[in-house]
Amino acid sequence: MLERRDVRIFITGSSSKLLSKEIATSLRGRSLSFKLFPLSFREFLKFKGFEAKEPFIEDERGMIMRLLEEYLQFGGFPEIVNYDVHLKLKTLQEYLDMVVYRDLVERYGIEKISVMKALIRLVVKNFSRRVLIRSLYNSLSSGMTLSRNTVYEYFSYLEDVSFVLPVREFSFSEKESMRSSAKLYVVDNGFPTIYGLKDLGCRMENVVAIELLRRKHYFNPILEICYWHDRQQREVDFVVTADLGVKELIQVCYDVDDFNTEKREINAPAESFQGSWMQESARHHMGLRRCRRGEGGKVRFIPLWKWLLKAS
Repeated sequence: MLERRDVRIFITGSSSKLLSKEIATSLRGRSLSFKLFPLSFREFLKFKGFEAKEPFIEDERGMIMRLLEEYLQFGGFPEIVNYDVHLKLKTLQEYLDMVVYRDLVERYGIEKISVMKALIRLVVKNFSRRVLIRSLYNSLSSGMTLSRNTVYEYFSYLEDVSFVLPVREFSFSEKESMRSSAKLYVVDNGFPTIYGLKDLGCRMENVVAIELLRRKHYFNPILEICYWHDRQQREVDFVVTADLGVKELIQVCYDVDDFNTEKREINAPAESFQGSWMQESARHHMGLRRCRRGEGGKVRFIPLWKWLLKAS
């Protein structure tokens, strides 16, 4: 059809049958693959019947904040956006079951289903945190016979179906970056809700991670998303690089009214990426709107909702 007619063919569906790289192989180079994410916040607002056009009046900003809280808690899967809370939770559980039984068990012939379920639970409960796969193995192997290779394989399957989105540590050495522990993010904020997790800071960071990866895959494939930390426990949540240089540093923080929190969140990027490495540091949080000059570069305070609506 591609050769004989002037047509465009779109193929999408469950990854239990074919992954995108296998579809590309089957079509022998006649395809472009796009990774689809759940709804962005702007798309979520559209599903809610809210048209995001600035400038916003006070009532509209209040509505955006309420919808952001819902987005942070239940995520952006299109089907559940307008469901009531009970049906949202039931559907999210069904999605999780589909990941386990259809995308994973059927495709990879997984025999230790209980291990995969436990691994998913561990990944979700550690979302937005640095985790070594070895640590996951140590937790899972307690009280059961389990090889380390099995855990590594199962984790790679979760990556293949895009359930878990690992972000590596920033380093100019590719070898060092690959050896580092990864920060684990899940593809949708609804999954932590199923397990009763309520950490708003982690939810905000997870949403920022998904949005950065969405912008990479949709708009700018040369972007690389990393994090940074050192032995003094200073950390930069996201280091965005492009063209072999650092483009942006991002800290995600819910409450910066506390002076010590504010000092820590600003000084980590300022002290660690000085000079030409550091162009800007952006902080994303629920409502604070201030601008302040920090050491090493300009620090911008941006409300999370405003950043999510920017260029999405």
